[in-house]
Amino acid sequence: DAIKAIPGSKFDKQSKGWLVPVDATQIASSILASHGFLVWQLDSEQLESPNGKLLNPKLHDYQCSTVERALNQRALLISYETGVGKTPASIEVIRLADIKRAIVVCPAIVRRTWAAELDRWWPMHPNIVMITEGKQWLEPDHEQANCIVITSYELLCNVATGLLQFDAIIYDEIHYLKNGRAIRSVA
Repeated sequence: DAIKAIPGSKFDKQSKGWLVPVDATQIASSILASHGFLVWQLDSEQLESPNGKLLNPKLHDYQCSTVERALNQRALLISYETGVGKTPASIEVIRLADIKRAIVVCPAIVRRTWAAELDRWWPMHPNIVMITEGKQWLEPDHEQANCIVITSYELLCNVATGLLQFDAIIYDEIHYLKNGRAIRSVA
C-alpha cells in the first residue's frame, strides 16, 4: 500500500510489478527495504555485463536486473510469474557468463521450445544436443565440445551417468524436484 501512495506510481500488467517515477525511486527503495525486501537498481549505464558484453536490448528492465544479479551471485532462483520471461533471462545469463557447456533440465514437452528460445535469444549459441530417448547417450565427441544439452527430468539420468561436466545448469519448472525420493529427483 505504501508504494501505491507514491505520487505517479502505477501497476504495470506486462511486468506484473509496480512502476514509480524516477525521482521517487529512492523513496520506493526505502519503503521496500523497511518491509524486508531486497532492493537493487539497474541504471542505464549498467547495461553492460561484467565481461563487457552488452545485454540484449529486447529484455525488459526487470529481466536485466535479474541477469545482473545472477551474474554477480553465480546462482539465482528466478521465480517470475508464468509467461513473464524467465527463459530469456536464463539464456542471457549463460550467454553473458561465457558458458560453453550447459544443461537445461525441463519437462519433456518443452524441450523443443527451449531449443527455439535459444535460437531466438542467442542466435550464435553453442551446439544443442537434445536428449529425447531413454537409451540415447551423449556421443563421445560431445564430451569435450561446447554444447547445450537439453533433457527432461525423466531422462536426466542418461546425462548424469555419463559423468559429463557442465559449467551451468538450468532447471525449468524446478518444482518437479520437490520429492527428494522420486526417480527424477534422484537422477
